[in-house]
Amino acid sequence: MKMSRGKKFVILDGGMNHHLAASGNLGQTIKRNFPIAVATKWGRPDEESVEIVGPLCTPLDTLGRSVTLPCVEVGDLMAIFQSGAYARTASPLGFLSHSSPAEVMVRNSQARFIRKRGVSSDYVRDVQFACEPLIARQDG
Repeated sequence: MKMSRGKKFVILDGGMNHHLAASGNLGQTIKRNFPIAVATKWGRPDEESVEIVGPLCTPLDTLGRSVTLPCVEVGDLMAIFQSGAYARTASPLGFLSHSSPAEVMVRNSQARFIRKRGVSSDYVRDVQFACEPLIARQDG
């Protein structure tokens, strides 16, 4: 969280690198907020207006402007609804080496993790350090 120019900014672990459509950077000409909720405070009354932003160093990494929510605290789980079925495939997941997000599927009011959150070692997991040439050299 941070305060700047009289506004409270809620900085999430994931931003436009996980929800490109929700940030308005997938061809939208008019930016609109997707439905956002504090999942760990479901059903509590709205108390404050906040800016919902991601961790990237760009003002484009904004997921919600002037969103009215229950009081948001560090550690709360945020839900961004209807940001698109293509969030994982259309977003720049590896931007600045940020880890990929966990994925949750809600079906019949049951939430289940369907993919674990990524870790930094994912970026080197499939790197091969062998010094073999790509094309066999032919002398002669």
